Amino acid sequence: MEHRALVQVAQEAGIQQVELLPASRAAAVGAGLPIGEPRAHLVVDVGAGMTDVAVFSLGQEVTATSIPVAGDAMDQAIVRWPREHRSSWQENARRRGSSTRSAGS
Repeated sequence: MEHRALVQVAQEAGIQQVELLPASRAAAVGAGLPIGEPRAHLVVDVGAGMTDVAVFSLGQEVTATSIPVAGDAMDQAIVRWPREHRSSWQENARRRGSSTRSAGS
């Protein structure tokens, strides 16, 4: 439904020909990847709820997949990891004799 609505709005705005690209192709083109070359180009698009991965070569999508792990889960993991490993950081700092305080304090 989103695609039809977008095409309709574009046509109502006077655009005669509308072509929608898959997000991975749009990301590759927007990043300036030479996807028309005879080599593989891997595109990874990390969204809030999904990660899309595609491989392009000779201007064609060779393979693509989506997985339901993305920004939200990655953000949570980034926040959780330091909390879970803080004691090991502090122990390593004590062994080296370094201070865990920031410079200037």
